[in-house]
Amino acid sequence: MLLKRLLLTIGAVLAILITGGASLMSGNQLSSVINLVLPAEWKLSTPEGMSPSLGSASLPQFTLHYQDCPFIKAEQLDIHWFVPQRISLERAVVDYACLAKFPENSESSSFSMDDLNMLFALLPTGEVQVNSLTWVNLPDDMNPRVKALLDSPSESQLSFDGTQLTISLAQKVLTLSAQLQDWQLTAKAIYQPNESEQHQVQLSASLAKDLTQLPTTLTADYQWALPEAVAGESLKQGKAKLNWQRKNDELTGVLEGEFGSSHNRATFPFKVVDHTFSITQSQAAWEIADGIILNANLSG
Repeated sequence: MLLKRLLLTIGAVLAILITGGASLMSGNQLSSVINLVLPAEWKLSTPEGMSPSLGSASLPQFTLHYQDCPFIKAEQLDIHWFVPQRISLERAVVDYACLAKFPENSESSSFSMDDLNMLFALLPTGEVQVNSLTWVNLPDDMNPRVKALLDSPSESQLSFDGTQLTISLAQKVLTLSAQLQDWQLTAKAIYQPNESEQHQVQLSASLAKDLTQLPTTLTADYQWALPEAVAGESLKQGKAKLNWQRKNDELTGVLEGEFGSSHNRATFPFKVVDHTFSITQSQAAWEIADGIILNANLSG
């Protein structure tokens, strides 16, 4: 799978860069060594070598190509070898047009905990920080909200202490944080495209052995605030909660929602067996007038 190969390759490249010997190579030597571990379709070019100093080294610029397309152009990579080790990148630009060269279907759709363990083994203990990441050559027909997200520079940080992986991302309209330890994932995201709209999601999950499969357990809380002109008085604010547990090929869970006030709510217990989705014993309540609440029960 392309994603699996790329993640493992990034880990290997980081392992090469964090070694002191990399700082003694010229630009051509460094790119030649790194290209030995890259898949054939990927190439790294480093016009200049690393500039070493006491306990650190810097690389002024590099470009990562995919099938001769400059996928990522980066400036000012700094590496600090002292514990905790730290890698920082001042600026990275990702070319969206290069994604057209990526294969539509990968050879394998699996990505397991063993693959992730292999990646963790390659990661240095410390942190990686990207001060600015932007996208270029975005298509005109892209969803306006997605395009606005990618148009805005983002700052990201990844840290790994040997047992816990922590990731954070911040930009103009989106903040995201996530932690992974002992295959337990927790995450929080806040998206606020304007002053009158906000979406907030928090989740915790127990990951499956095959990471492309649904988590074995999940709890997710979602809250929203929308402009009244878009959603109306009763739906402009609300919250929803999703829980599920998966055992073998059977998944059971509950979806709960609250709309505008605690009087307007719905509960949907559900089950998925053999790819068949069913809802049973649902309950709903809605305030149709002041003090008048309509209750409903549904059995499937």
